[in-house]
Amino acid sequence: MPGSYILVIRSERQAVVSAGRLGTVHLKRGWYLYVGSAFGPGGLAARLGHHLRPSERRHWHIDYLLDGRAVREVWYHCGARDLEHHWAQVLLTHPTAQVPVAGFGATDCRCRSHLIGVA
Repeated sequence: MPGSYILVIRSERQAVVSAGRLGTVHLKRGWYLYVGSAFGPGGLAARLGHHLRPSERRHWHIDYLLDGRAVREVWYHCGARDLEHHWAQVLLTHPTAQVPVAGFGATDCRCRSHLIGVA
């Protein structure tokens, strides 16, 4: 089933992460939301399974960040409507929202970032 999702991520420690083409990313200890979509083969089940299982195969920016960080919750919507960009824009309007890495997960769109830090 295709759909859109948000990973609720907890980073227990500060870290420096190599994130593919984005280069070196500095993450503070805290909470992060990652917004994505799954419209390819296998839909949400395949994409979320990839994100939630440890893997040596890193394809998306989030794969680099998840190494050693806990996904605490997954919020999702099943359906053909792509909500990824809308959700990212709405979440960034929250007063505590911040962009830890510009362009993270958003190389194929005009969103500031699909990774949002929250207090």
